[in-house]
Amino acid sequence: FGAEVFVLRDVDAILGATRRLGAGDLTARTGVPRKRGELAQLAEAFDTMAAQLDRRQDRMRHAERMESLGRLAGGVAH
Repeated sequence: FGAEVFVLRDVDAILGATRRLGAGDLTARTGVPRKRGELAQLAEAFDTMAAQLDRRQDRMRHAERMESLGRLAGGVAH
């Protein structure tokens, strides 16, 4: 019982978030509370990585919108 509560629950949360992120869900987070230990560090690193990917995707979408707007403005100017 102790192993399930203290280890398997966190491992399952990390695996589930990994699957969601792999499927394209950039909002996937582990939900593992911040605490001490290797699994908590792994979960925190995963959550940080997922957040960075989400921010990069947002910046990419913004850059694409700006590029489209620039093309539209260039077409209107001609």
